[in-house]
Amino acid sequence: MKCTVCGGTATIKISRHNAAFCEKHFIEHIHRQVLRVVKKYRMFSESDKIILAVSGGKDSLGTWRILLDLGYRVTAVHINNGFGEYSDISEQCVRDFARNANAELRVFKFEELMGFEFKTALRYTRKSPCSLCGSFKRYNLNRIAGELGGDVLATAHNLDDETAFLLGNILYWHINYLKKQKPVLEAEKGLVKKVKPVIRITDEEMKTYSEVRGIRYVEAKCPYVKHPTTHFYKRIMDELQDKFPSVKGVFYFGFVDKLLPNIDERETPEVAHYCPECGYKTILSDKCFICTIKELIKNAEGT
Repeated sequence: MKCTVCGGTATIKISRHNAAFCEKHFIEHIHRQVLRVVKKYRMFSESDKIILAVSGGKDSLGTWRILLDLGYRVTAVHINNGFGEYSDISEQCVRDFARNANAELRVFKFEELMGFEFKTALRYTRKSPCSLCGSFKRYNLNRIAGELGGDVLATAHNLDDETAFLLGNILYWHINYLKKQKPVLEAEKGLVKKVKPVIRITDEEMKTYSEVRGIRYVEAKCPYVKHPTTHFYKRIMDELQDKFPSVKGVFYFGFVDKLLPNIDERETPEVAHYCPECGYKTILSDKCFICTIKELIKNAEGT
């Protein structure tokens, strides 16, 4: 197998691009894919301050490496949720990367941000652990990005993540969720601009990239993850891609570039509500979910 670029020995094959690469040109390929998305959707410029959410996994640490290599200004933010050994290893991977790359990192503890532990919050909500964690992370990352003076908040959602979300949202026609599956969510009152720079890269490609670059990342699964629906949707998309190698990209970017603009035009805009306590945008007519649960826990436990 020969490298598509240089004709040398290729060690990495990407069927969906009908290409094979040596390690050097695989890295360049990944960088080109990210630059293509950043420029097409006007995510950020070289002068922008990027706040990158990092978990310690292959996707977020790989994204950090890519953005640094491409010359962008990046401040990484890690939130330690306090999930025992899993969180400790995750934080250590993040700190190791920052030290080795001489990169800027800010680490926050969930309990310090919220005033209570995650397991305490679970007792006062019907949300699943994953849904609850997502709500807290979106809230805190948005707040932290604003406090740090970030121009954009970047996350490491990849192509597999986006196609899995898209499949699930289409199956149940969750229009409001579909409208938010854009590569870029522009800044608005109370919300920092959000971007997803690695949406052209798959799970497997991000794993290979991180390994080629020698990035140590946490491989253990979060202790709260059981059998998430998104993993089922990912398996479906993987089976489709086995038969139709380009289907993931066609599915997601066809939606983003062709269908999503029509949804935006035809749907009635949501009425925006803003939490009177913190100013966060919410679909609730009173306090946002985070402020509501904080007050609930404070009253119940006296914290």
